[in-house]
Amino acid sequence: QYLTPLVDGEGQVRALAEAAAGARWLVVQGPGGLGKTRLSVHAARQLLADGRIDTARFVAWAGCTDAAAAAARLRLALAPGARPPPGPEAAGDAVLGLALLALAGRRALLLLDNAEQLD
Repeated sequence: QYLTPLVDGEGQVRALAEAAAGARWLVVQGPGGLGKTRLSVHAARQLLADGRIDTARFVAWAGCTDAAAAAARLRLALAPGARPPPGPEAAGDAVLGLALLALAGRRALLLLDNAEQLD
């Protein structure tokens, strides 16, 4: 939840929602502080409200510096109660399996925030 209203961004939200609805992958990029995350969250809410998607998941990768940390955050977003895999080498496969289970057969949107921090 945001504590302040979005001012004069409705057109950008609609444009982003339309682009997201018609794409399998969409990258929103630009300098920090422009409001990319906020616009993306509002676009996801718009798509949910319009019934164009039936689920949206948000993954905040701020502070993640390696694949294991990123996989843990993704796992938490996809299946909050799931137990971590037994070792770091299994993390990627386990998260991929969770993603397939959590999003299978759904019109889903997965927001990956701060991906530029990862190699």
